[in-house]
Amino acid sequence: MHTLDRLAVGVRIREQREKLFMSKKDLAEKLNISLRFLDEVESGSRGVSLNKLMMLAQILEVSTDYLLFGSGEKSSEQVFSHIIENCPPSKREALAVIMKKIVDSYNE
Repeated sequence: MHTLDRLAVGVRIREQREKLFMSKKDLAEKLNISLRFLDEVESGSRGVSLNKLMMLAQILEVSTDYLLFGSGEKSSEQVFSHIIENCPPSKREALAVIMKKIVDSYNE
């Protein structure tokens, strides 16, 4: 049986939010909560309801198991998709060139 560690949950929420290049303000708005409440959740001093947990998992593109316990699916493809979707169309070609150079450097 898992023990819930609110501080670790908050850290995973913050880290995943940052990986998606999402501001605290944006996440708070999507969850319909105050910025202060989100700060308290990310610091581990408050928890969230089951409904908000499910919303968090969907918004942050991870499983509830990952948020709660650090296990479960955490898809890097979802992170890449989010970055590409939020990249202005005029910058996508440059992004593709950068990504290709990175991948090529690993294959050398």
